[in-house]
Parts: sequence; structure tokens; C-alpha cells
Amino acid sequence: MIEIMRPRLTKQIRNESEKYGNSTEALVAEAYGIETGTWIGASLDQGVWYDMSMPLSLPLAPGLFLTHQIEFAFTRQVPCMADSTDEACVEIVLRATPDPAELKRLLLHVAQRAGVGHKETFQVSAATYLRLVTDPMTLQSYDRDIRRYAYGTAVEGKFDSPVMEYERTHAISGPIARTE
Repeated sequence: MIEIMRPRLTKQIRNESEKYGNSTEALVAEAYGIETGTWIGASLDQGVWYDMSMPLSLPLAPGLFLTHQIEFAFTRQVPCMADSTDEACVEIVLRATPDPAELKRLLLHVAQRAGVGHKETFQVSAATYLRLVTDPMTLQSYDRDIRRYAYGTAVEGKFDSPVMEYERTHAISGPIARTE
């Protein structure tokens, strides 16, 4: 039953994702929001953990956005670039997980739309981790390391069909040195 159901489930996830328009634009907006927009006008105390929520893409379905519960902190002042000694930038670390209630509603909706029987269940676990080095005056990002994990499974009785995903994006910016 799981293998027969998978094409219907994939189609349903894609249909849900299309509600959010151009996923590339949405992902760019997400990156801006988490790297820059969130910190505009923010005043953070070093070492204090803060909570917030915002829509982020779900790693198993990048065009599908769910509210995530986010914990973040300004951990320390650091040099903006590796060859600098001036600690003009700040390091912000962040952990985000999908809101459990919203994720449950989504999974029930997808299961109903896919015509899945009551014996099958879907389970998804996901987390996003971010380390951001940014200039607090200009909000220019100098180092961004994002790690996203996801595990999803469709369970029917004693059989399951797991899907695991790990994604890492590491971007460093600064002056470009050209050599001849």
C-alpha cells in the first residue's frame, strides 16, 4: 500500500507547495528574512536566548512553508573576516523546528487529500540550524552556515518507508583577491 500511495502523496505535496507561488522567490525571501530582515532594529543581549516564530520552508518540501518555533542568541563578537582582528561583527546562532500543531494539521490534510487509509500514518521531524556572522551596523552577512535535517516516514503496520535529508549551505563573503 505504501508504494502505491507514494505517487499520490508526492502529487499532493506538490499541489500544496504551489499555493506559495514561485518557490525560488519564496526561498530568497526566506533567506533575506532570516539573515537580515529579522535583525533590523533588534537589540540583543549577549548570551541570552530569545524565542520567536516565523514561516520557513520544510526541508522535505522546500516550496512548502510552515510556522517554525525558533530559538536564537547573540553569542559573541567576532572578526567579520578570517584575516581580520577587529571584532566588528556578531555571531548569531539559531535553531528552528516546525510548529508541532501546524505540522500535524498539514500531515492530516495531506493524508486526507491523498486518500490514505486510517492505518497509515505520516511522521516528519525536521530542524534547521544557522550560524550567522553579520555586521550589526550594516547587517551585511560575512559568514552563513545553514544545516537542515529532515526525516519523514509513512508507516503502515510494521512497515515504513523512511526519507532522510541533510542539507548544508555555507557562504562566506568579503573582498575578492585576484591573482595573475
